[in-house]
Amino acid sequence: MPFNVGSANDVSILELAKVVAATLSPGTNIQVARQAAPGTAPARYVPSVDRARQVLGLREITTLEDSIRSTAAWYSR
Repeated sequence: MPFNVGSANDVSILELAKVVAATLSPGTNIQVARQAAPGTAPARYVPSVDRARQVLGLREITTLEDSIRSTAAWYSR
């Protein structure tokens, strides 16, 4: 039985870039190459983690910011 593991919270690439910059290098300028067409909703895909939560009892135990900090610390070692 397949399980989606992760977060039920959707995050766009721009939002992720802003969180990474704010977490690791505040003041970093984020530039977007193209803006979405006005009046259109951005396409987002958020897999359901309900089965993993219900069957396996999985839940989020860390924030996105803490995960970014941990990953950066691991990478720099």
